[in-house]
Amino acid sequence: MCNDILSDSDIEKIYQNFDLELDSDCTNNNEKSVICDIKKDNKLINETKIGRTYYREYDLIKYIFKGKVAKHDMFILKAEYRNKGIAKSIHNNEMDIYQKNNFKQIQLEAAFDGIIVWKKLGFNYVNKNAERNLITAWKKYAKDILKLSTKEIIKINKISDISKSRLKPNNKIQFTKWYQKLEKSELFKMYKDI
Repeated sequence: MCNDILSDSDIEKIYQNFDLELDSDCTNNNEKSVICDIKKDNKLINETKIGRTYYREYDLIKYIFKGKVAKHDMFILKAEYRNKGIAKSIHNNEMDIYQKNNFKQIQLEAAFDGIIVWKKLGFNYVNKNAERNLITAWKKYAKDILKLSTKEIIKINKISDISKSRLKPNNKIQFTKWYQKLEKSELFKMYKDI
């Protein structure tokens, strides 16, 4: 009924470098829900189940029409598998498969641990103030935790200006963990056109 939105064999291609445990369900003719786990050397590498919902027709962000949308609901790698290019590799496979299947957009809500990663993978914030607010928070972090000088801090105007070593410094709390502890930490709606 909904396998023409995205086939299970195409989903398997996204995770081709891993052993995949896949559970897919056709909610209706317009929607396919997928939950999966991925393993490497018989070890589970995702912290929570990966959730995706694929729509034949869904409202596109920043456009007045509908199109084929992949909604990324959840994806968190276990700590020991982060910073090894796994998420980037999976994302590149997703982009290839989504393009071949005529998807128009990926949509997600980034939590504290993904706010930087998704931006670096080319996603845009729905609310343009979101990045500005995040940069403001990072500048506070840089001043209070990293003890950077004002001269260094004022050079940061966008996420891509922040080096990886500044996001995950040795012997100090990482920015995303620090940000999560703030009272006003929020989910950021993001999208990427395909």
